[in-house]
Order: sequence, then C-alpha cells, then structure tokens
Amino acid sequence: MDIQPVVANSRDEVGEMAESFNVLQSEIARGADGLVHARDGLREARRELTEINQNLEQRVDELAASLLERQRVEIQLRQAKESAEAADLAKSEFLAVMSHEIRTPMNGVLGFASILKTTRLDDEQREFVETICASGESLMVIINDILDFSKIESGMFKLDPQPFDLRACIDEAVALCSPGKSKPVSLRSAIEPGVPAWVTTDGIRVRQILINLLGNAVKFTDAGSVEIRAAAGDGTRPGECRLRFTVADTGIGIPPEKIGSLFKPFTQVDTTSTRKYGGTGLGLAICKSLVAQMGGSIHVESTPGKGSTFSFSIIAQKASAPVVEPALSEADSGDGTSRRAHHDLRILVVEDVLMNQVLTLRLLSDLGHRADKADNGRECLQLLQEKTYDLILMDLRMPGIDGIMATREIRRREQLGGHQPRAFICALTANVMTRDREACLAAGMDDLLPKPLRMDDLAAVLKRCRTRL
Repeated sequence: MDIQPVVANSRDEVGEMAESFNVLQSEIARGADGLVHARDGLREARRELTEINQNLEQRVDELAASLLERQRVEIQLRQAKESAEAADLAKSEFLAVMSHEIRTPMNGVLGFASILKTTRLDDEQREFVETICASGESLMVIINDILDFSKIESGMFKLDPQPFDLRACIDEAVALCSPGKSKPVSLRSAIEPGVPAWVTTDGIRVRQILINLLGNAVKFTDAGSVEIRAAAGDGTRPGECRLRFTVADTGIGIPPEKIGSLFKPFTQVDTTSTRKYGGTGLGLAICKSLVAQMGGSIHVESTPGKGSTFSFSIIAQKASAPVVEPALSEADSGDGTSRRAHHDLRILVVEDVLMNQVLTLRLLSDLGHRADKADNGRECLQLLQEKTYDLILMDLRMPGIDGIMATREIRRREQLGGHQPRAFICALTANVMTRDREACLAAGMDDLLPKPLRMDDLAAVLKRCRTRL
C-alpha cells in the first residue's frame, strides 16, 4: 500500500491528530500486508491440501487394487489347494483301484501255484511250478515297490508302529534272501549284545528294508559272503533306543561316481539295455524314505570289485514280549464255557470273486477247516440271521453291500442282541492303503489279510481267532 503521511507543522491538537492519523495508516498498511501474506498462505495450504487429497485418493485406489489382488490370489490359492486335494484323492483312488485290480489276479496265480506245489508232481512239473511261484513273487515285489513309492510321493504313507520280535524279523529276512544252492554265497547274521529282543516301530517296514538290502547284496555277489549285523545304542528319550543295521557283501561293488545317485528313484548303477541285473531302481529310494520316517539315516561305502557295505539306523521304543495265555481245552476251561478245538471253528467266507472264493476255501481245507460261503455282503447278512460264526473272512470290495457296510451291520446286530457272541471279522483285501486298514478297524473289524493270500498268514489269523473264543 502507498502511504502518504500527513505533515504536522504544529504541536497543537491538529498536529497530534496528524500523528495519530499517520500511526493509523501504518497499522492499516501492516494489516494489509498481513492479509496478503495470509491469503498467499491459504492459497499454498489449499494447494498442499489438494495435493495431499490427490495422494490419498491415489493411495486408496492402490490399496483397493492391492486388496482386490490379494482376494484374487487367495481365491487362486484356495482353488489350487482344492485342485491339489482333488488330485491327491484321485491318485489315492487310482492306487487303491490298481492295487485291487493287480492283486486280485495275483492272488489266484500265487495261491493256486502254492497249492499245486503240494500235489504229486514229477521233477519237471515241480520245476515249472516253482518258476511260476518265483516269477509271481518277483512281480509282487515290483508291484509293492511302485505302490509304496507312489504313496510316499503323494504323502499318503504312514508308519504303523507295533511291538515285534526283532530277532525273528532279522531271521525272516535272512531266510527269504538266502541264495540258491547253485550260488556259492554264504548269508549269515549277527546280533550284538545289548540289542533288545522286542521293540516298537513299524516291523513290517523294517523287514522290508532288510529284505531289500539283503536281496541286493545277494544279487550282486557272485561268490563270497553277505552278513547282516545289528547293534543298539541309547536314544535321546527314556525308553528309546537307536538300532543300527549293517549289510556287508563281497560283491561287485559300486563305482564312486554312481554312489551319489544311488538313492534316487528310478536310478540304477547299470542302465544299459543289456545289463546283467534287473530291478526297478525304486528299492533304495523307498528304503531311504522309510528310514527317514523312522528318525534315522542310511549310508553306503563301496569299493568296485571288493564289495559294498550299507548301514542304516532307526529310532525305536524298547518293548516287552507279549504275554501269551495258555490255550484251554474243553475239559479245563474253568469258567463253565468250553473252548472248541481248532477244527470246530465255524467259519464264513464272504467273497464275490469265484476264483478267490475257491482258493480261500481250499486253503482253509488244507489247514483242517470247513467253511460256509457267501457271494456278497447281502447274502452274508442273510446267513447270519440263521447261524452264528466264530470267524468271518470278509472281502472289502463287493457290489451292493460291501465288506465295510456288512461289518457295521453285523456289529449293530451284535449290540442289539446283547448276549449274542461277537464274531471275529477279518478283512480279505487287495487294497493295501493305510486308509483301508483304518476304515476296517473303524467299522469294527478285528484283523486284515492282504491279497495275495498266504497260508501262513491265514493260519496266524485262525490262531488269533481261537485265542479270543
């Protein structure tokens, strides 16, 4: 603002008014300047607020887009999870079907071949039958390896810890892997002091590992020896022990460059089409996975031309041998109830496949038992309205009422009946998945026999049934 001060020439009232007027002009000028600055400040503040608002709107848009993207990703993850679960379920169903479809005919091949061996045969015929049995057993090993590897890869494999006789497990593996008379190889076992007689872990899988390593050692040893040695040390927890197994052979050995890939699936030392030794290349990969699930590790040392030494360790719980109650005869049962002799067991075979039905009845006959038969679950339930049975050998996969449904209905009737004796129900199944075993137990079954059906396994079930009468 232009300020024109008033000139005061006197000190009278007019002069004082002039001075006051000049002071007022100065105050007004300063106020005007302040208003100008305030207006500029407000303009700048409005500009900054506008910019902040624009930034906030941009950030809100970004957050909204991020939220939408997150929701989209969550939907995709959920869909991927559901797809993976569906794929796992489909794979599980496929494995179960394949197991059933392969093991069912193998049950007939191996079952009737084993029965044929017990008949009168000349030397040539016996050789043919033994070849059929050996070939069938080899095929079952391959089938089991493929199914086990598939279960491990899909995460469906579970251990089944149970108390078992460790020495008996080792002896069985040695007996199964013993070389033929034509092969100059000695197979021996040694158990060091301190190894517990009974332990709790998955004994079937321990036996599988031992058979795999011993089988390989015998296969790749043309002359000399194979030895399995067992030792034990303390575990990290009370009652725990670390079992150590060593399988040493004097065989062909393994080249150093091949050892690194030895435990990888579908990998073999000799991959040429004219290789001398067969195999799927899955055995050692399965062994490694099994050992890892048992809390241990597996290693190999080898020198080409001198032999190999495979060693592995697992964690197990020390266990005690089960107490076996002495069997009572009819005369000395002591509780007023008689115990029937083994040949008096009342047995029902429930099986829809004629071949398997005939085979099971023949195996029972060879073991000294007679049995009734039912072609399906519905017929089984009808028979049980007329008779009671001590043992029911129940096939799982049947049209209409399957083995699981039939077992549930049997248990329901037994509960309603009150005084009705409880039948011993054993599943006969070509399904070897863990979930199948769990489903059998949940339905009320007492035991499970996998197919191909073995006479020794069937005899063991008959024995367990008798002990519960």
